Amino acid sequence: MDVLPQLPTTAVTHAAAAPTCTREESWRYTARPEWSSTGESMWMRLSKFSYCNRLSVIELSALFGAHRPDIESGVRDLRQANPWDLRAMATVLNASATDVLCGFCGNLPPILGHTATELRYCAACLKLGFHAAWFQWLTVERCPLHGLPLRVGCARCRLAIPYVLGHDLAATPLTCSRCGKLWIPRLGKPAGRCVPLGRRDARVLRRWCVYVRYVVDEEHQRCRDLTTGRFTAAMKRSSRAAAGTPLLTLVNRLFDVPPPLPMQLLARRDVHRHERFVSAERRSLPTTHRGVEFEREQWPHFAEEFVGYEHQVVRARCQLFAHATKECDSGRWQHLLESDVVVPTSAMQFETVAALGWAISWLGRTRALAPADSTSTPALGLTAWLACLAPREQSTHRGLRNKQVLEWLSEDLRLSAWMWLRIARFMQAKGGYLLNGAMVNLQDLANARRKESA
Repeated sequence: MDVLPQLPTTAVTHAAAAPTCTREESWRYTARPEWSSTGESMWMRLSKFSYCNRLSVIELSALFGAHRPDIESGVRDLRQANPWDLRAMATVLNASATDVLCGFCGNLPPILGHTATELRYCAACLKLGFHAAWFQWLTVERCPLHGLPLRVGCARCRLAIPYVLGHDLAATPLTCSRCGKLWIPRLGKPAGRCVPLGRRDARVLRRWCVYVRYVVDEEHQRCRDLTTGRFTAAMKRSSRAAAGTPLLTLVNRLFDVPPPLPMQLLARRDVHRHERFVSAERRSLPTTHRGVEFEREQWPHFAEEFVGYEHQVVRARCQLFAHATKECDSGRWQHLLESDVVVPTSAMQFETVAALGWAISWLGRTRALAPADSTSTPALGLTAWLACLAPREQSTHRGLRNKQVLEWLSEDLRLSAWMWLRIARFMQAKGGYLLNGAMVNLQDLANARRKESA
């Protein structure tokens, strides 16, 4: 997740501010940072700030906006961080740079069709005075903390709540402009205040913020036109319909806590334990393995080098998961191709899950789950891994480059097997398995190799 450098904060006095105070002068506004929780959306933070100060929409927009607002409306979108002065927000709201960034849907320009233009909220969270920016993504269906589906509109009169800094947020913050319902009842009491989330709940939602940001950024990078740098929204919608339920939706449905990310596993892996696992498996390795499974005539652009890399993937599958390879190749799990590859924990052992998940990551869903004698494609995960490696420099001999790639591939094959075992263990304790190859994103491993070779 992207983070800003730590921004200096200034003391904020709890006194009413003169509306004519300019941004160059000392800011004196009523701030209540103790009311907010880590990971809170900027819509909620600005609503609380507006509740305490009651500035006009023009004044609020001029105070926090990166550019001068539209004099007639002053309305600004709260989904993206680009229109905002993040340093001013951190200073006036007395928030850290990380909390400011978490208050928006993301740093990348979101495809507007994937984020809601009106507030999507958990009723229990809103009653406590909390809202997360990642609730706005349409692929998120429920609040993992309370298990409630996200809803829209005022709970009493169903009036839409715009997700902008606009007239309603300035004139009637945290209150329905039509029926007058106060969305945070504690604020309406004498000496009313908001109580931040408990430490455990805040930590869980913080993990979700990081996970959602990672998945969304990865999906947006994949739908960017590399020649122009623009996002291809139309192509994204069609591919999403063809691919089935998005990964984020499935994870949100199945788990109350997000699974570990590949980079998080890399940061805390136990190297010695990983090496013992690999060497223990190698003592009972089969000496044979199947060769190339796709028809070379059908895929003329996959040359001999790729065939050699694929041989290594197939061989590693037999080596790392010798106990489960036969079961995986029997076609027993072919019926999962018609589903979102979700399996109850009672259906298989976690070792089989790790073997299947690893094969899906490197070979692709169809090749990993269909019978061995069916028509197959090249190893699609391997293709993505190779595509993310740094290009060969002209001064590097082709043979030396091939040898280096084989070494990297051997290490990442073992490393990804270890990651899938860890993730399978995690899912075993949560009641369901999700066999999605993106759970261990091979592009992350390849990008790490790219940085090492830079």
